[in-house]
Amino acid sequence: MRQLSYPADRTKNPDQINERTRDVLLVRADGMRLFILILFGILVFRLYSLQFLSRERFEDQARKNVEKKVITDPVRGRILDRAGNLLVSNEPYFRLVLDRSWGGHGSDGISAQEARRGILRVGELLDWQVEHTEQKLALLKDVYRGWVDEKNRSASGYVILEDRLEFPEMVLIREHSRELPGIRIEEGERRKYYQGRLACHILGYTGPIQREDFMALKEQGYRMTDWIGRDGLERAQDEVLRGKRGVSWQRRYATNLVEEEILSKRIPPTPGEDLFLSLDLGMQSYAESLLAEKTGAIAAVDPRNGQVLALASSPGFNLELFRGGIQPKDYQDLLSAPGKLFVDRAIGKGGGGYPPGSVFKIVTTIAGLEEGIITTGTNFHCSGGIPVGRHFKRCHKRSGHGSLDLYGAFRGSCDVFYYRVGERLGPEVLARYSRGLGLGSKTGLPPELHETAGLVPDPGWKIVNSKYGGWGLGDTLNTAIGQGFLLVTPLQIAMLTAYVANGGHLLKPQLVSHRRNASGEITWQAEAVARESIPVSSETIRIVQECMRRVVNEPGGTGRAAHLKEIVVAGKTGTAEHYKKPSDAWFCCYAPFEAPEVAVAVAIEGGGHGGATSAPIARKFLEYFFRDRITAPKEEVVSNEVVD
Repeated sequence: MRQLSYPADRTKNPDQINERTRDVLLVRADGMRLFILILFGILVFRLYSLQFLSRERFEDQARKNVEKKVITDPVRGRILDRAGNLLVSNEPYFRLVLDRSWGGHGSDGISAQEARRGILRVGELLDWQVEHTEQKLALLKDVYRGWVDEKNRSASGYVILEDRLEFPEMVLIREHSRELPGIRIEEGERRKYYQGRLACHILGYTGPIQREDFMALKEQGYRMTDWIGRDGLERAQDEVLRGKRGVSWQRRYATNLVEEEILSKRIPPTPGEDLFLSLDLGMQSYAESLLAEKTGAIAAVDPRNGQVLALASSPGFNLELFRGGIQPKDYQDLLSAPGKLFVDRAIGKGGGGYPPGSVFKIVTTIAGLEEGIITTGTNFHCSGGIPVGRHFKRCHKRSGHGSLDLYGAFRGSCDVFYYRVGERLGPEVLARYSRGLGLGSKTGLPPELHETAGLVPDPGWKIVNSKYGGWGLGDTLNTAIGQGFLLVTPLQIAMLTAYVANGGHLLKPQLVSHRRNASGEITWQAEAVARESIPVSSETIRIVQECMRRVVNEPGGTGRAAHLKEIVVAGKTGTAEHYKKPSDAWFCCYAPFEAPEVAVAVAIEGGGHGGATSAPIARKFLEYFFRDRITAPKEEVVSNEVVD
């Protein structure tokens, strides 16, 4: 049987055993040394990388962990009239926010329990609805997680509890501040409208940014908590008025509590520019007073440069309701109020405009003269109307005017004369001159004002849009005297009047005179801008000017009620008739005749005859405009003739 060798037998040859063991141990030791060397090398390289290669990156990250950027909102620019009278400015407002570092018993600011208690107490003081309180309490979870949605944060980074506090509410919060850990009041600025409803449609208002606006503007730096211009010039000039945000940096502890502000990195905000309008506060206010208890509009422009001096629409609404954000009930009351308060009748916003009535005879006269259809000596006989098929189209003077030349027909606003002219011109020529003189298109106001283009019809338009069949002779005759489907705005007629007054230059209306920055420097100045128009000879313009002068200054003129003793006024009346509704009263004019300074258009819904209703209004406006050059206002003079 084979003998087994046991470990005890190895002692008989210790040198051989030790040598083998030594070899194994040496190999293992060498491997361990290599492993430790490699590991140590990796650690050394990593330390070198962290210390030197990635030093700047980690320093930047560390700095970001302790330095927080805080956005500073700029002061919104003011809106003033042409003389510097304040129309819109700013006033302090108060915002209620939650600040973890504000109060509390611990060194790390307030606890979640303290914050909850503070919000509940605020809800009691301000009489919040239960749902509103619950919404604010739900934000605490995000607050202590370290992330709050932007729409719930103020520009300084605190959580908004109440965006607009009234002054009594602010006082109440301050009185109970000891009971409100974490609750603080931030001061900001909101719009103040100094003139109530004055120029409400033109100025517009501000409000919280809507989601669709935010999605369109967020690339330009707008935030979900921003207030922006929502209507009118506040909207059209928002980018200019809002200014540019500033940036400040705060050094914070790891708990996100503020340690200090880093003044060296502060970039102050740039205030918005002040907007000086072309409007004159006195003229605008007086124009609106002339429209009191009426529905209509007045537009007054400077025919030399197109600057709008007054643009009044009645009825209107009080801008003070929008000062801190309009309440839903107040907004619904405005929407449901009689008279459609948000409709700007001066530019057709919210409506389509008005039929112009006989003020359109300015266009028909220009077209007739330019096309050689009539001259100043052309005579047509008016017996009170003309037959058109089976109908008899009447003149406004049922007994007839007799035989009239151009001057007599324009002065007395004879419809029959202009029926004859329109019949010879035809609808396409009438439409071409209408559009060439600025009708049927927007005058050029900022699109945010929602100006309407009005309507200049022609046979093609009627086929597509009307349920009354094709174009007929009656449509042409109606168009020639400003009736039918025609629609215009008072501003369009004011610009047409200015076109005649300045010798044939169709201008773009200007609502802004100039802009000024916080340093007092003029950054932009309005200049006269000509619009494309149809060529018209200076002789034709001179004849139309003389026609308009006779309307106001000669016996039998339909605009005698606008006559001034010291100032020569040129004008045209209009009465736009409606089926089973009162007529709209029109009057347009300019003055002084020799060197025009102002062109005016007045339209009164349901006002009746233009010469009896709108001409006296225009005269009162001119008396105010020329108050330094005329004696005490005289009594109204209304012709015994039937006024158009």
